[in-house]
Amino acid sequence: MKIAVAGKGGTGKTTISTLLVTYLASNAKVLAIDSDSNENLAYALNFPEHGISKMPRIRKFMEDIYSYTKTDPDWETRHLSPKHDANYYSFNNGIKDPFLEKITLTKDNISVAHLGTVEEDKRGIQSMCGSFGLMRVFLNHLNEGSKDYVLVDLAAGNDLLTRATVMNMDEILLVVEPTFKNLSVAKDILISLKYLSLDRVYVIVNKSFDDKDIELVSKELIIRKDNIRRISFDQKIIELDNAKSLSFDNVPDEAKKAIKEIVESMLKNPIDRNKLCLLYTSPSP
Repeated sequence: MKIAVAGKGGTGKTTISTLLVTYLASNAKVLAIDSDSNENLAYALNFPEHGISKMPRIRKFMEDIYSYTKTDPDWETRHLSPKHDANYYSFNNGIKDPFLEKITLTKDNISVAHLGTVEEDKRGIQSMCGSFGLMRVFLNHLNEGSKDYVLVDLAAGNDLLTRATVMNMDEILLVVEPTFKNLSVAKDILISLKYLSLDRVYVIVNKSFDDKDIELVSKELIIRKDNIRRISFDQKIIELDNAKSLSFDNVPDEAKKAIKEIVESMLKNPIDRNKLCLLYTSPSP
């Protein structure tokens, strides 16, 4: 199963991603991918800093990925979905193909990879646009085993959603805070998902101070309440995160309950894996 975690910056996407990954890893193999240029996921999962600094970033392999997947690098003719003879990367029963082995760090049942960010000497004169396009190609050519999980911590906001980066995802988890500005971004994200025929979204209301927030979010986003869970603001979660010791096992019971119930709902109602075939295969002229 592939799960994408989306939301406005600052909502706690990486915190929720960390809790999901550590929960899923208790009985399965998990590939966690940080697609945000602000690299945090490997640190949040408490991988050693010296290993993170040496880990090859996905964005460094643009030519290799386009060539291997048989993707046309010309943006005017590039296909959104894989070609019939495309090659795929493989994560099966925790066994990684040579490319995934090269770009990941592994600890216990968790493997982590980063998209990467702009180099220090190119800040201000280079963008991440090409890298975000690369992430779409990479994720749409990535297969996992029936018992494995791939979790993608998306870049903040709506940018990667408008690029069809989540076309090959099974589930979308939207992390929100119950505020006007935050829910406005969430609405934009939902519009992008509907264009991709991804109509079912799960929501976690994070940093909540009122149990009525589920009612508010359901009404504002037009999402069923049974697809929404709530995690109260809790100083302990912040302290664990700052200490790089955050995991499913040591957070308050309410957070554990929310994460567990969201995953159980996803497993009970899987999305059709053939949805890629339903989408158009080339951009409009």
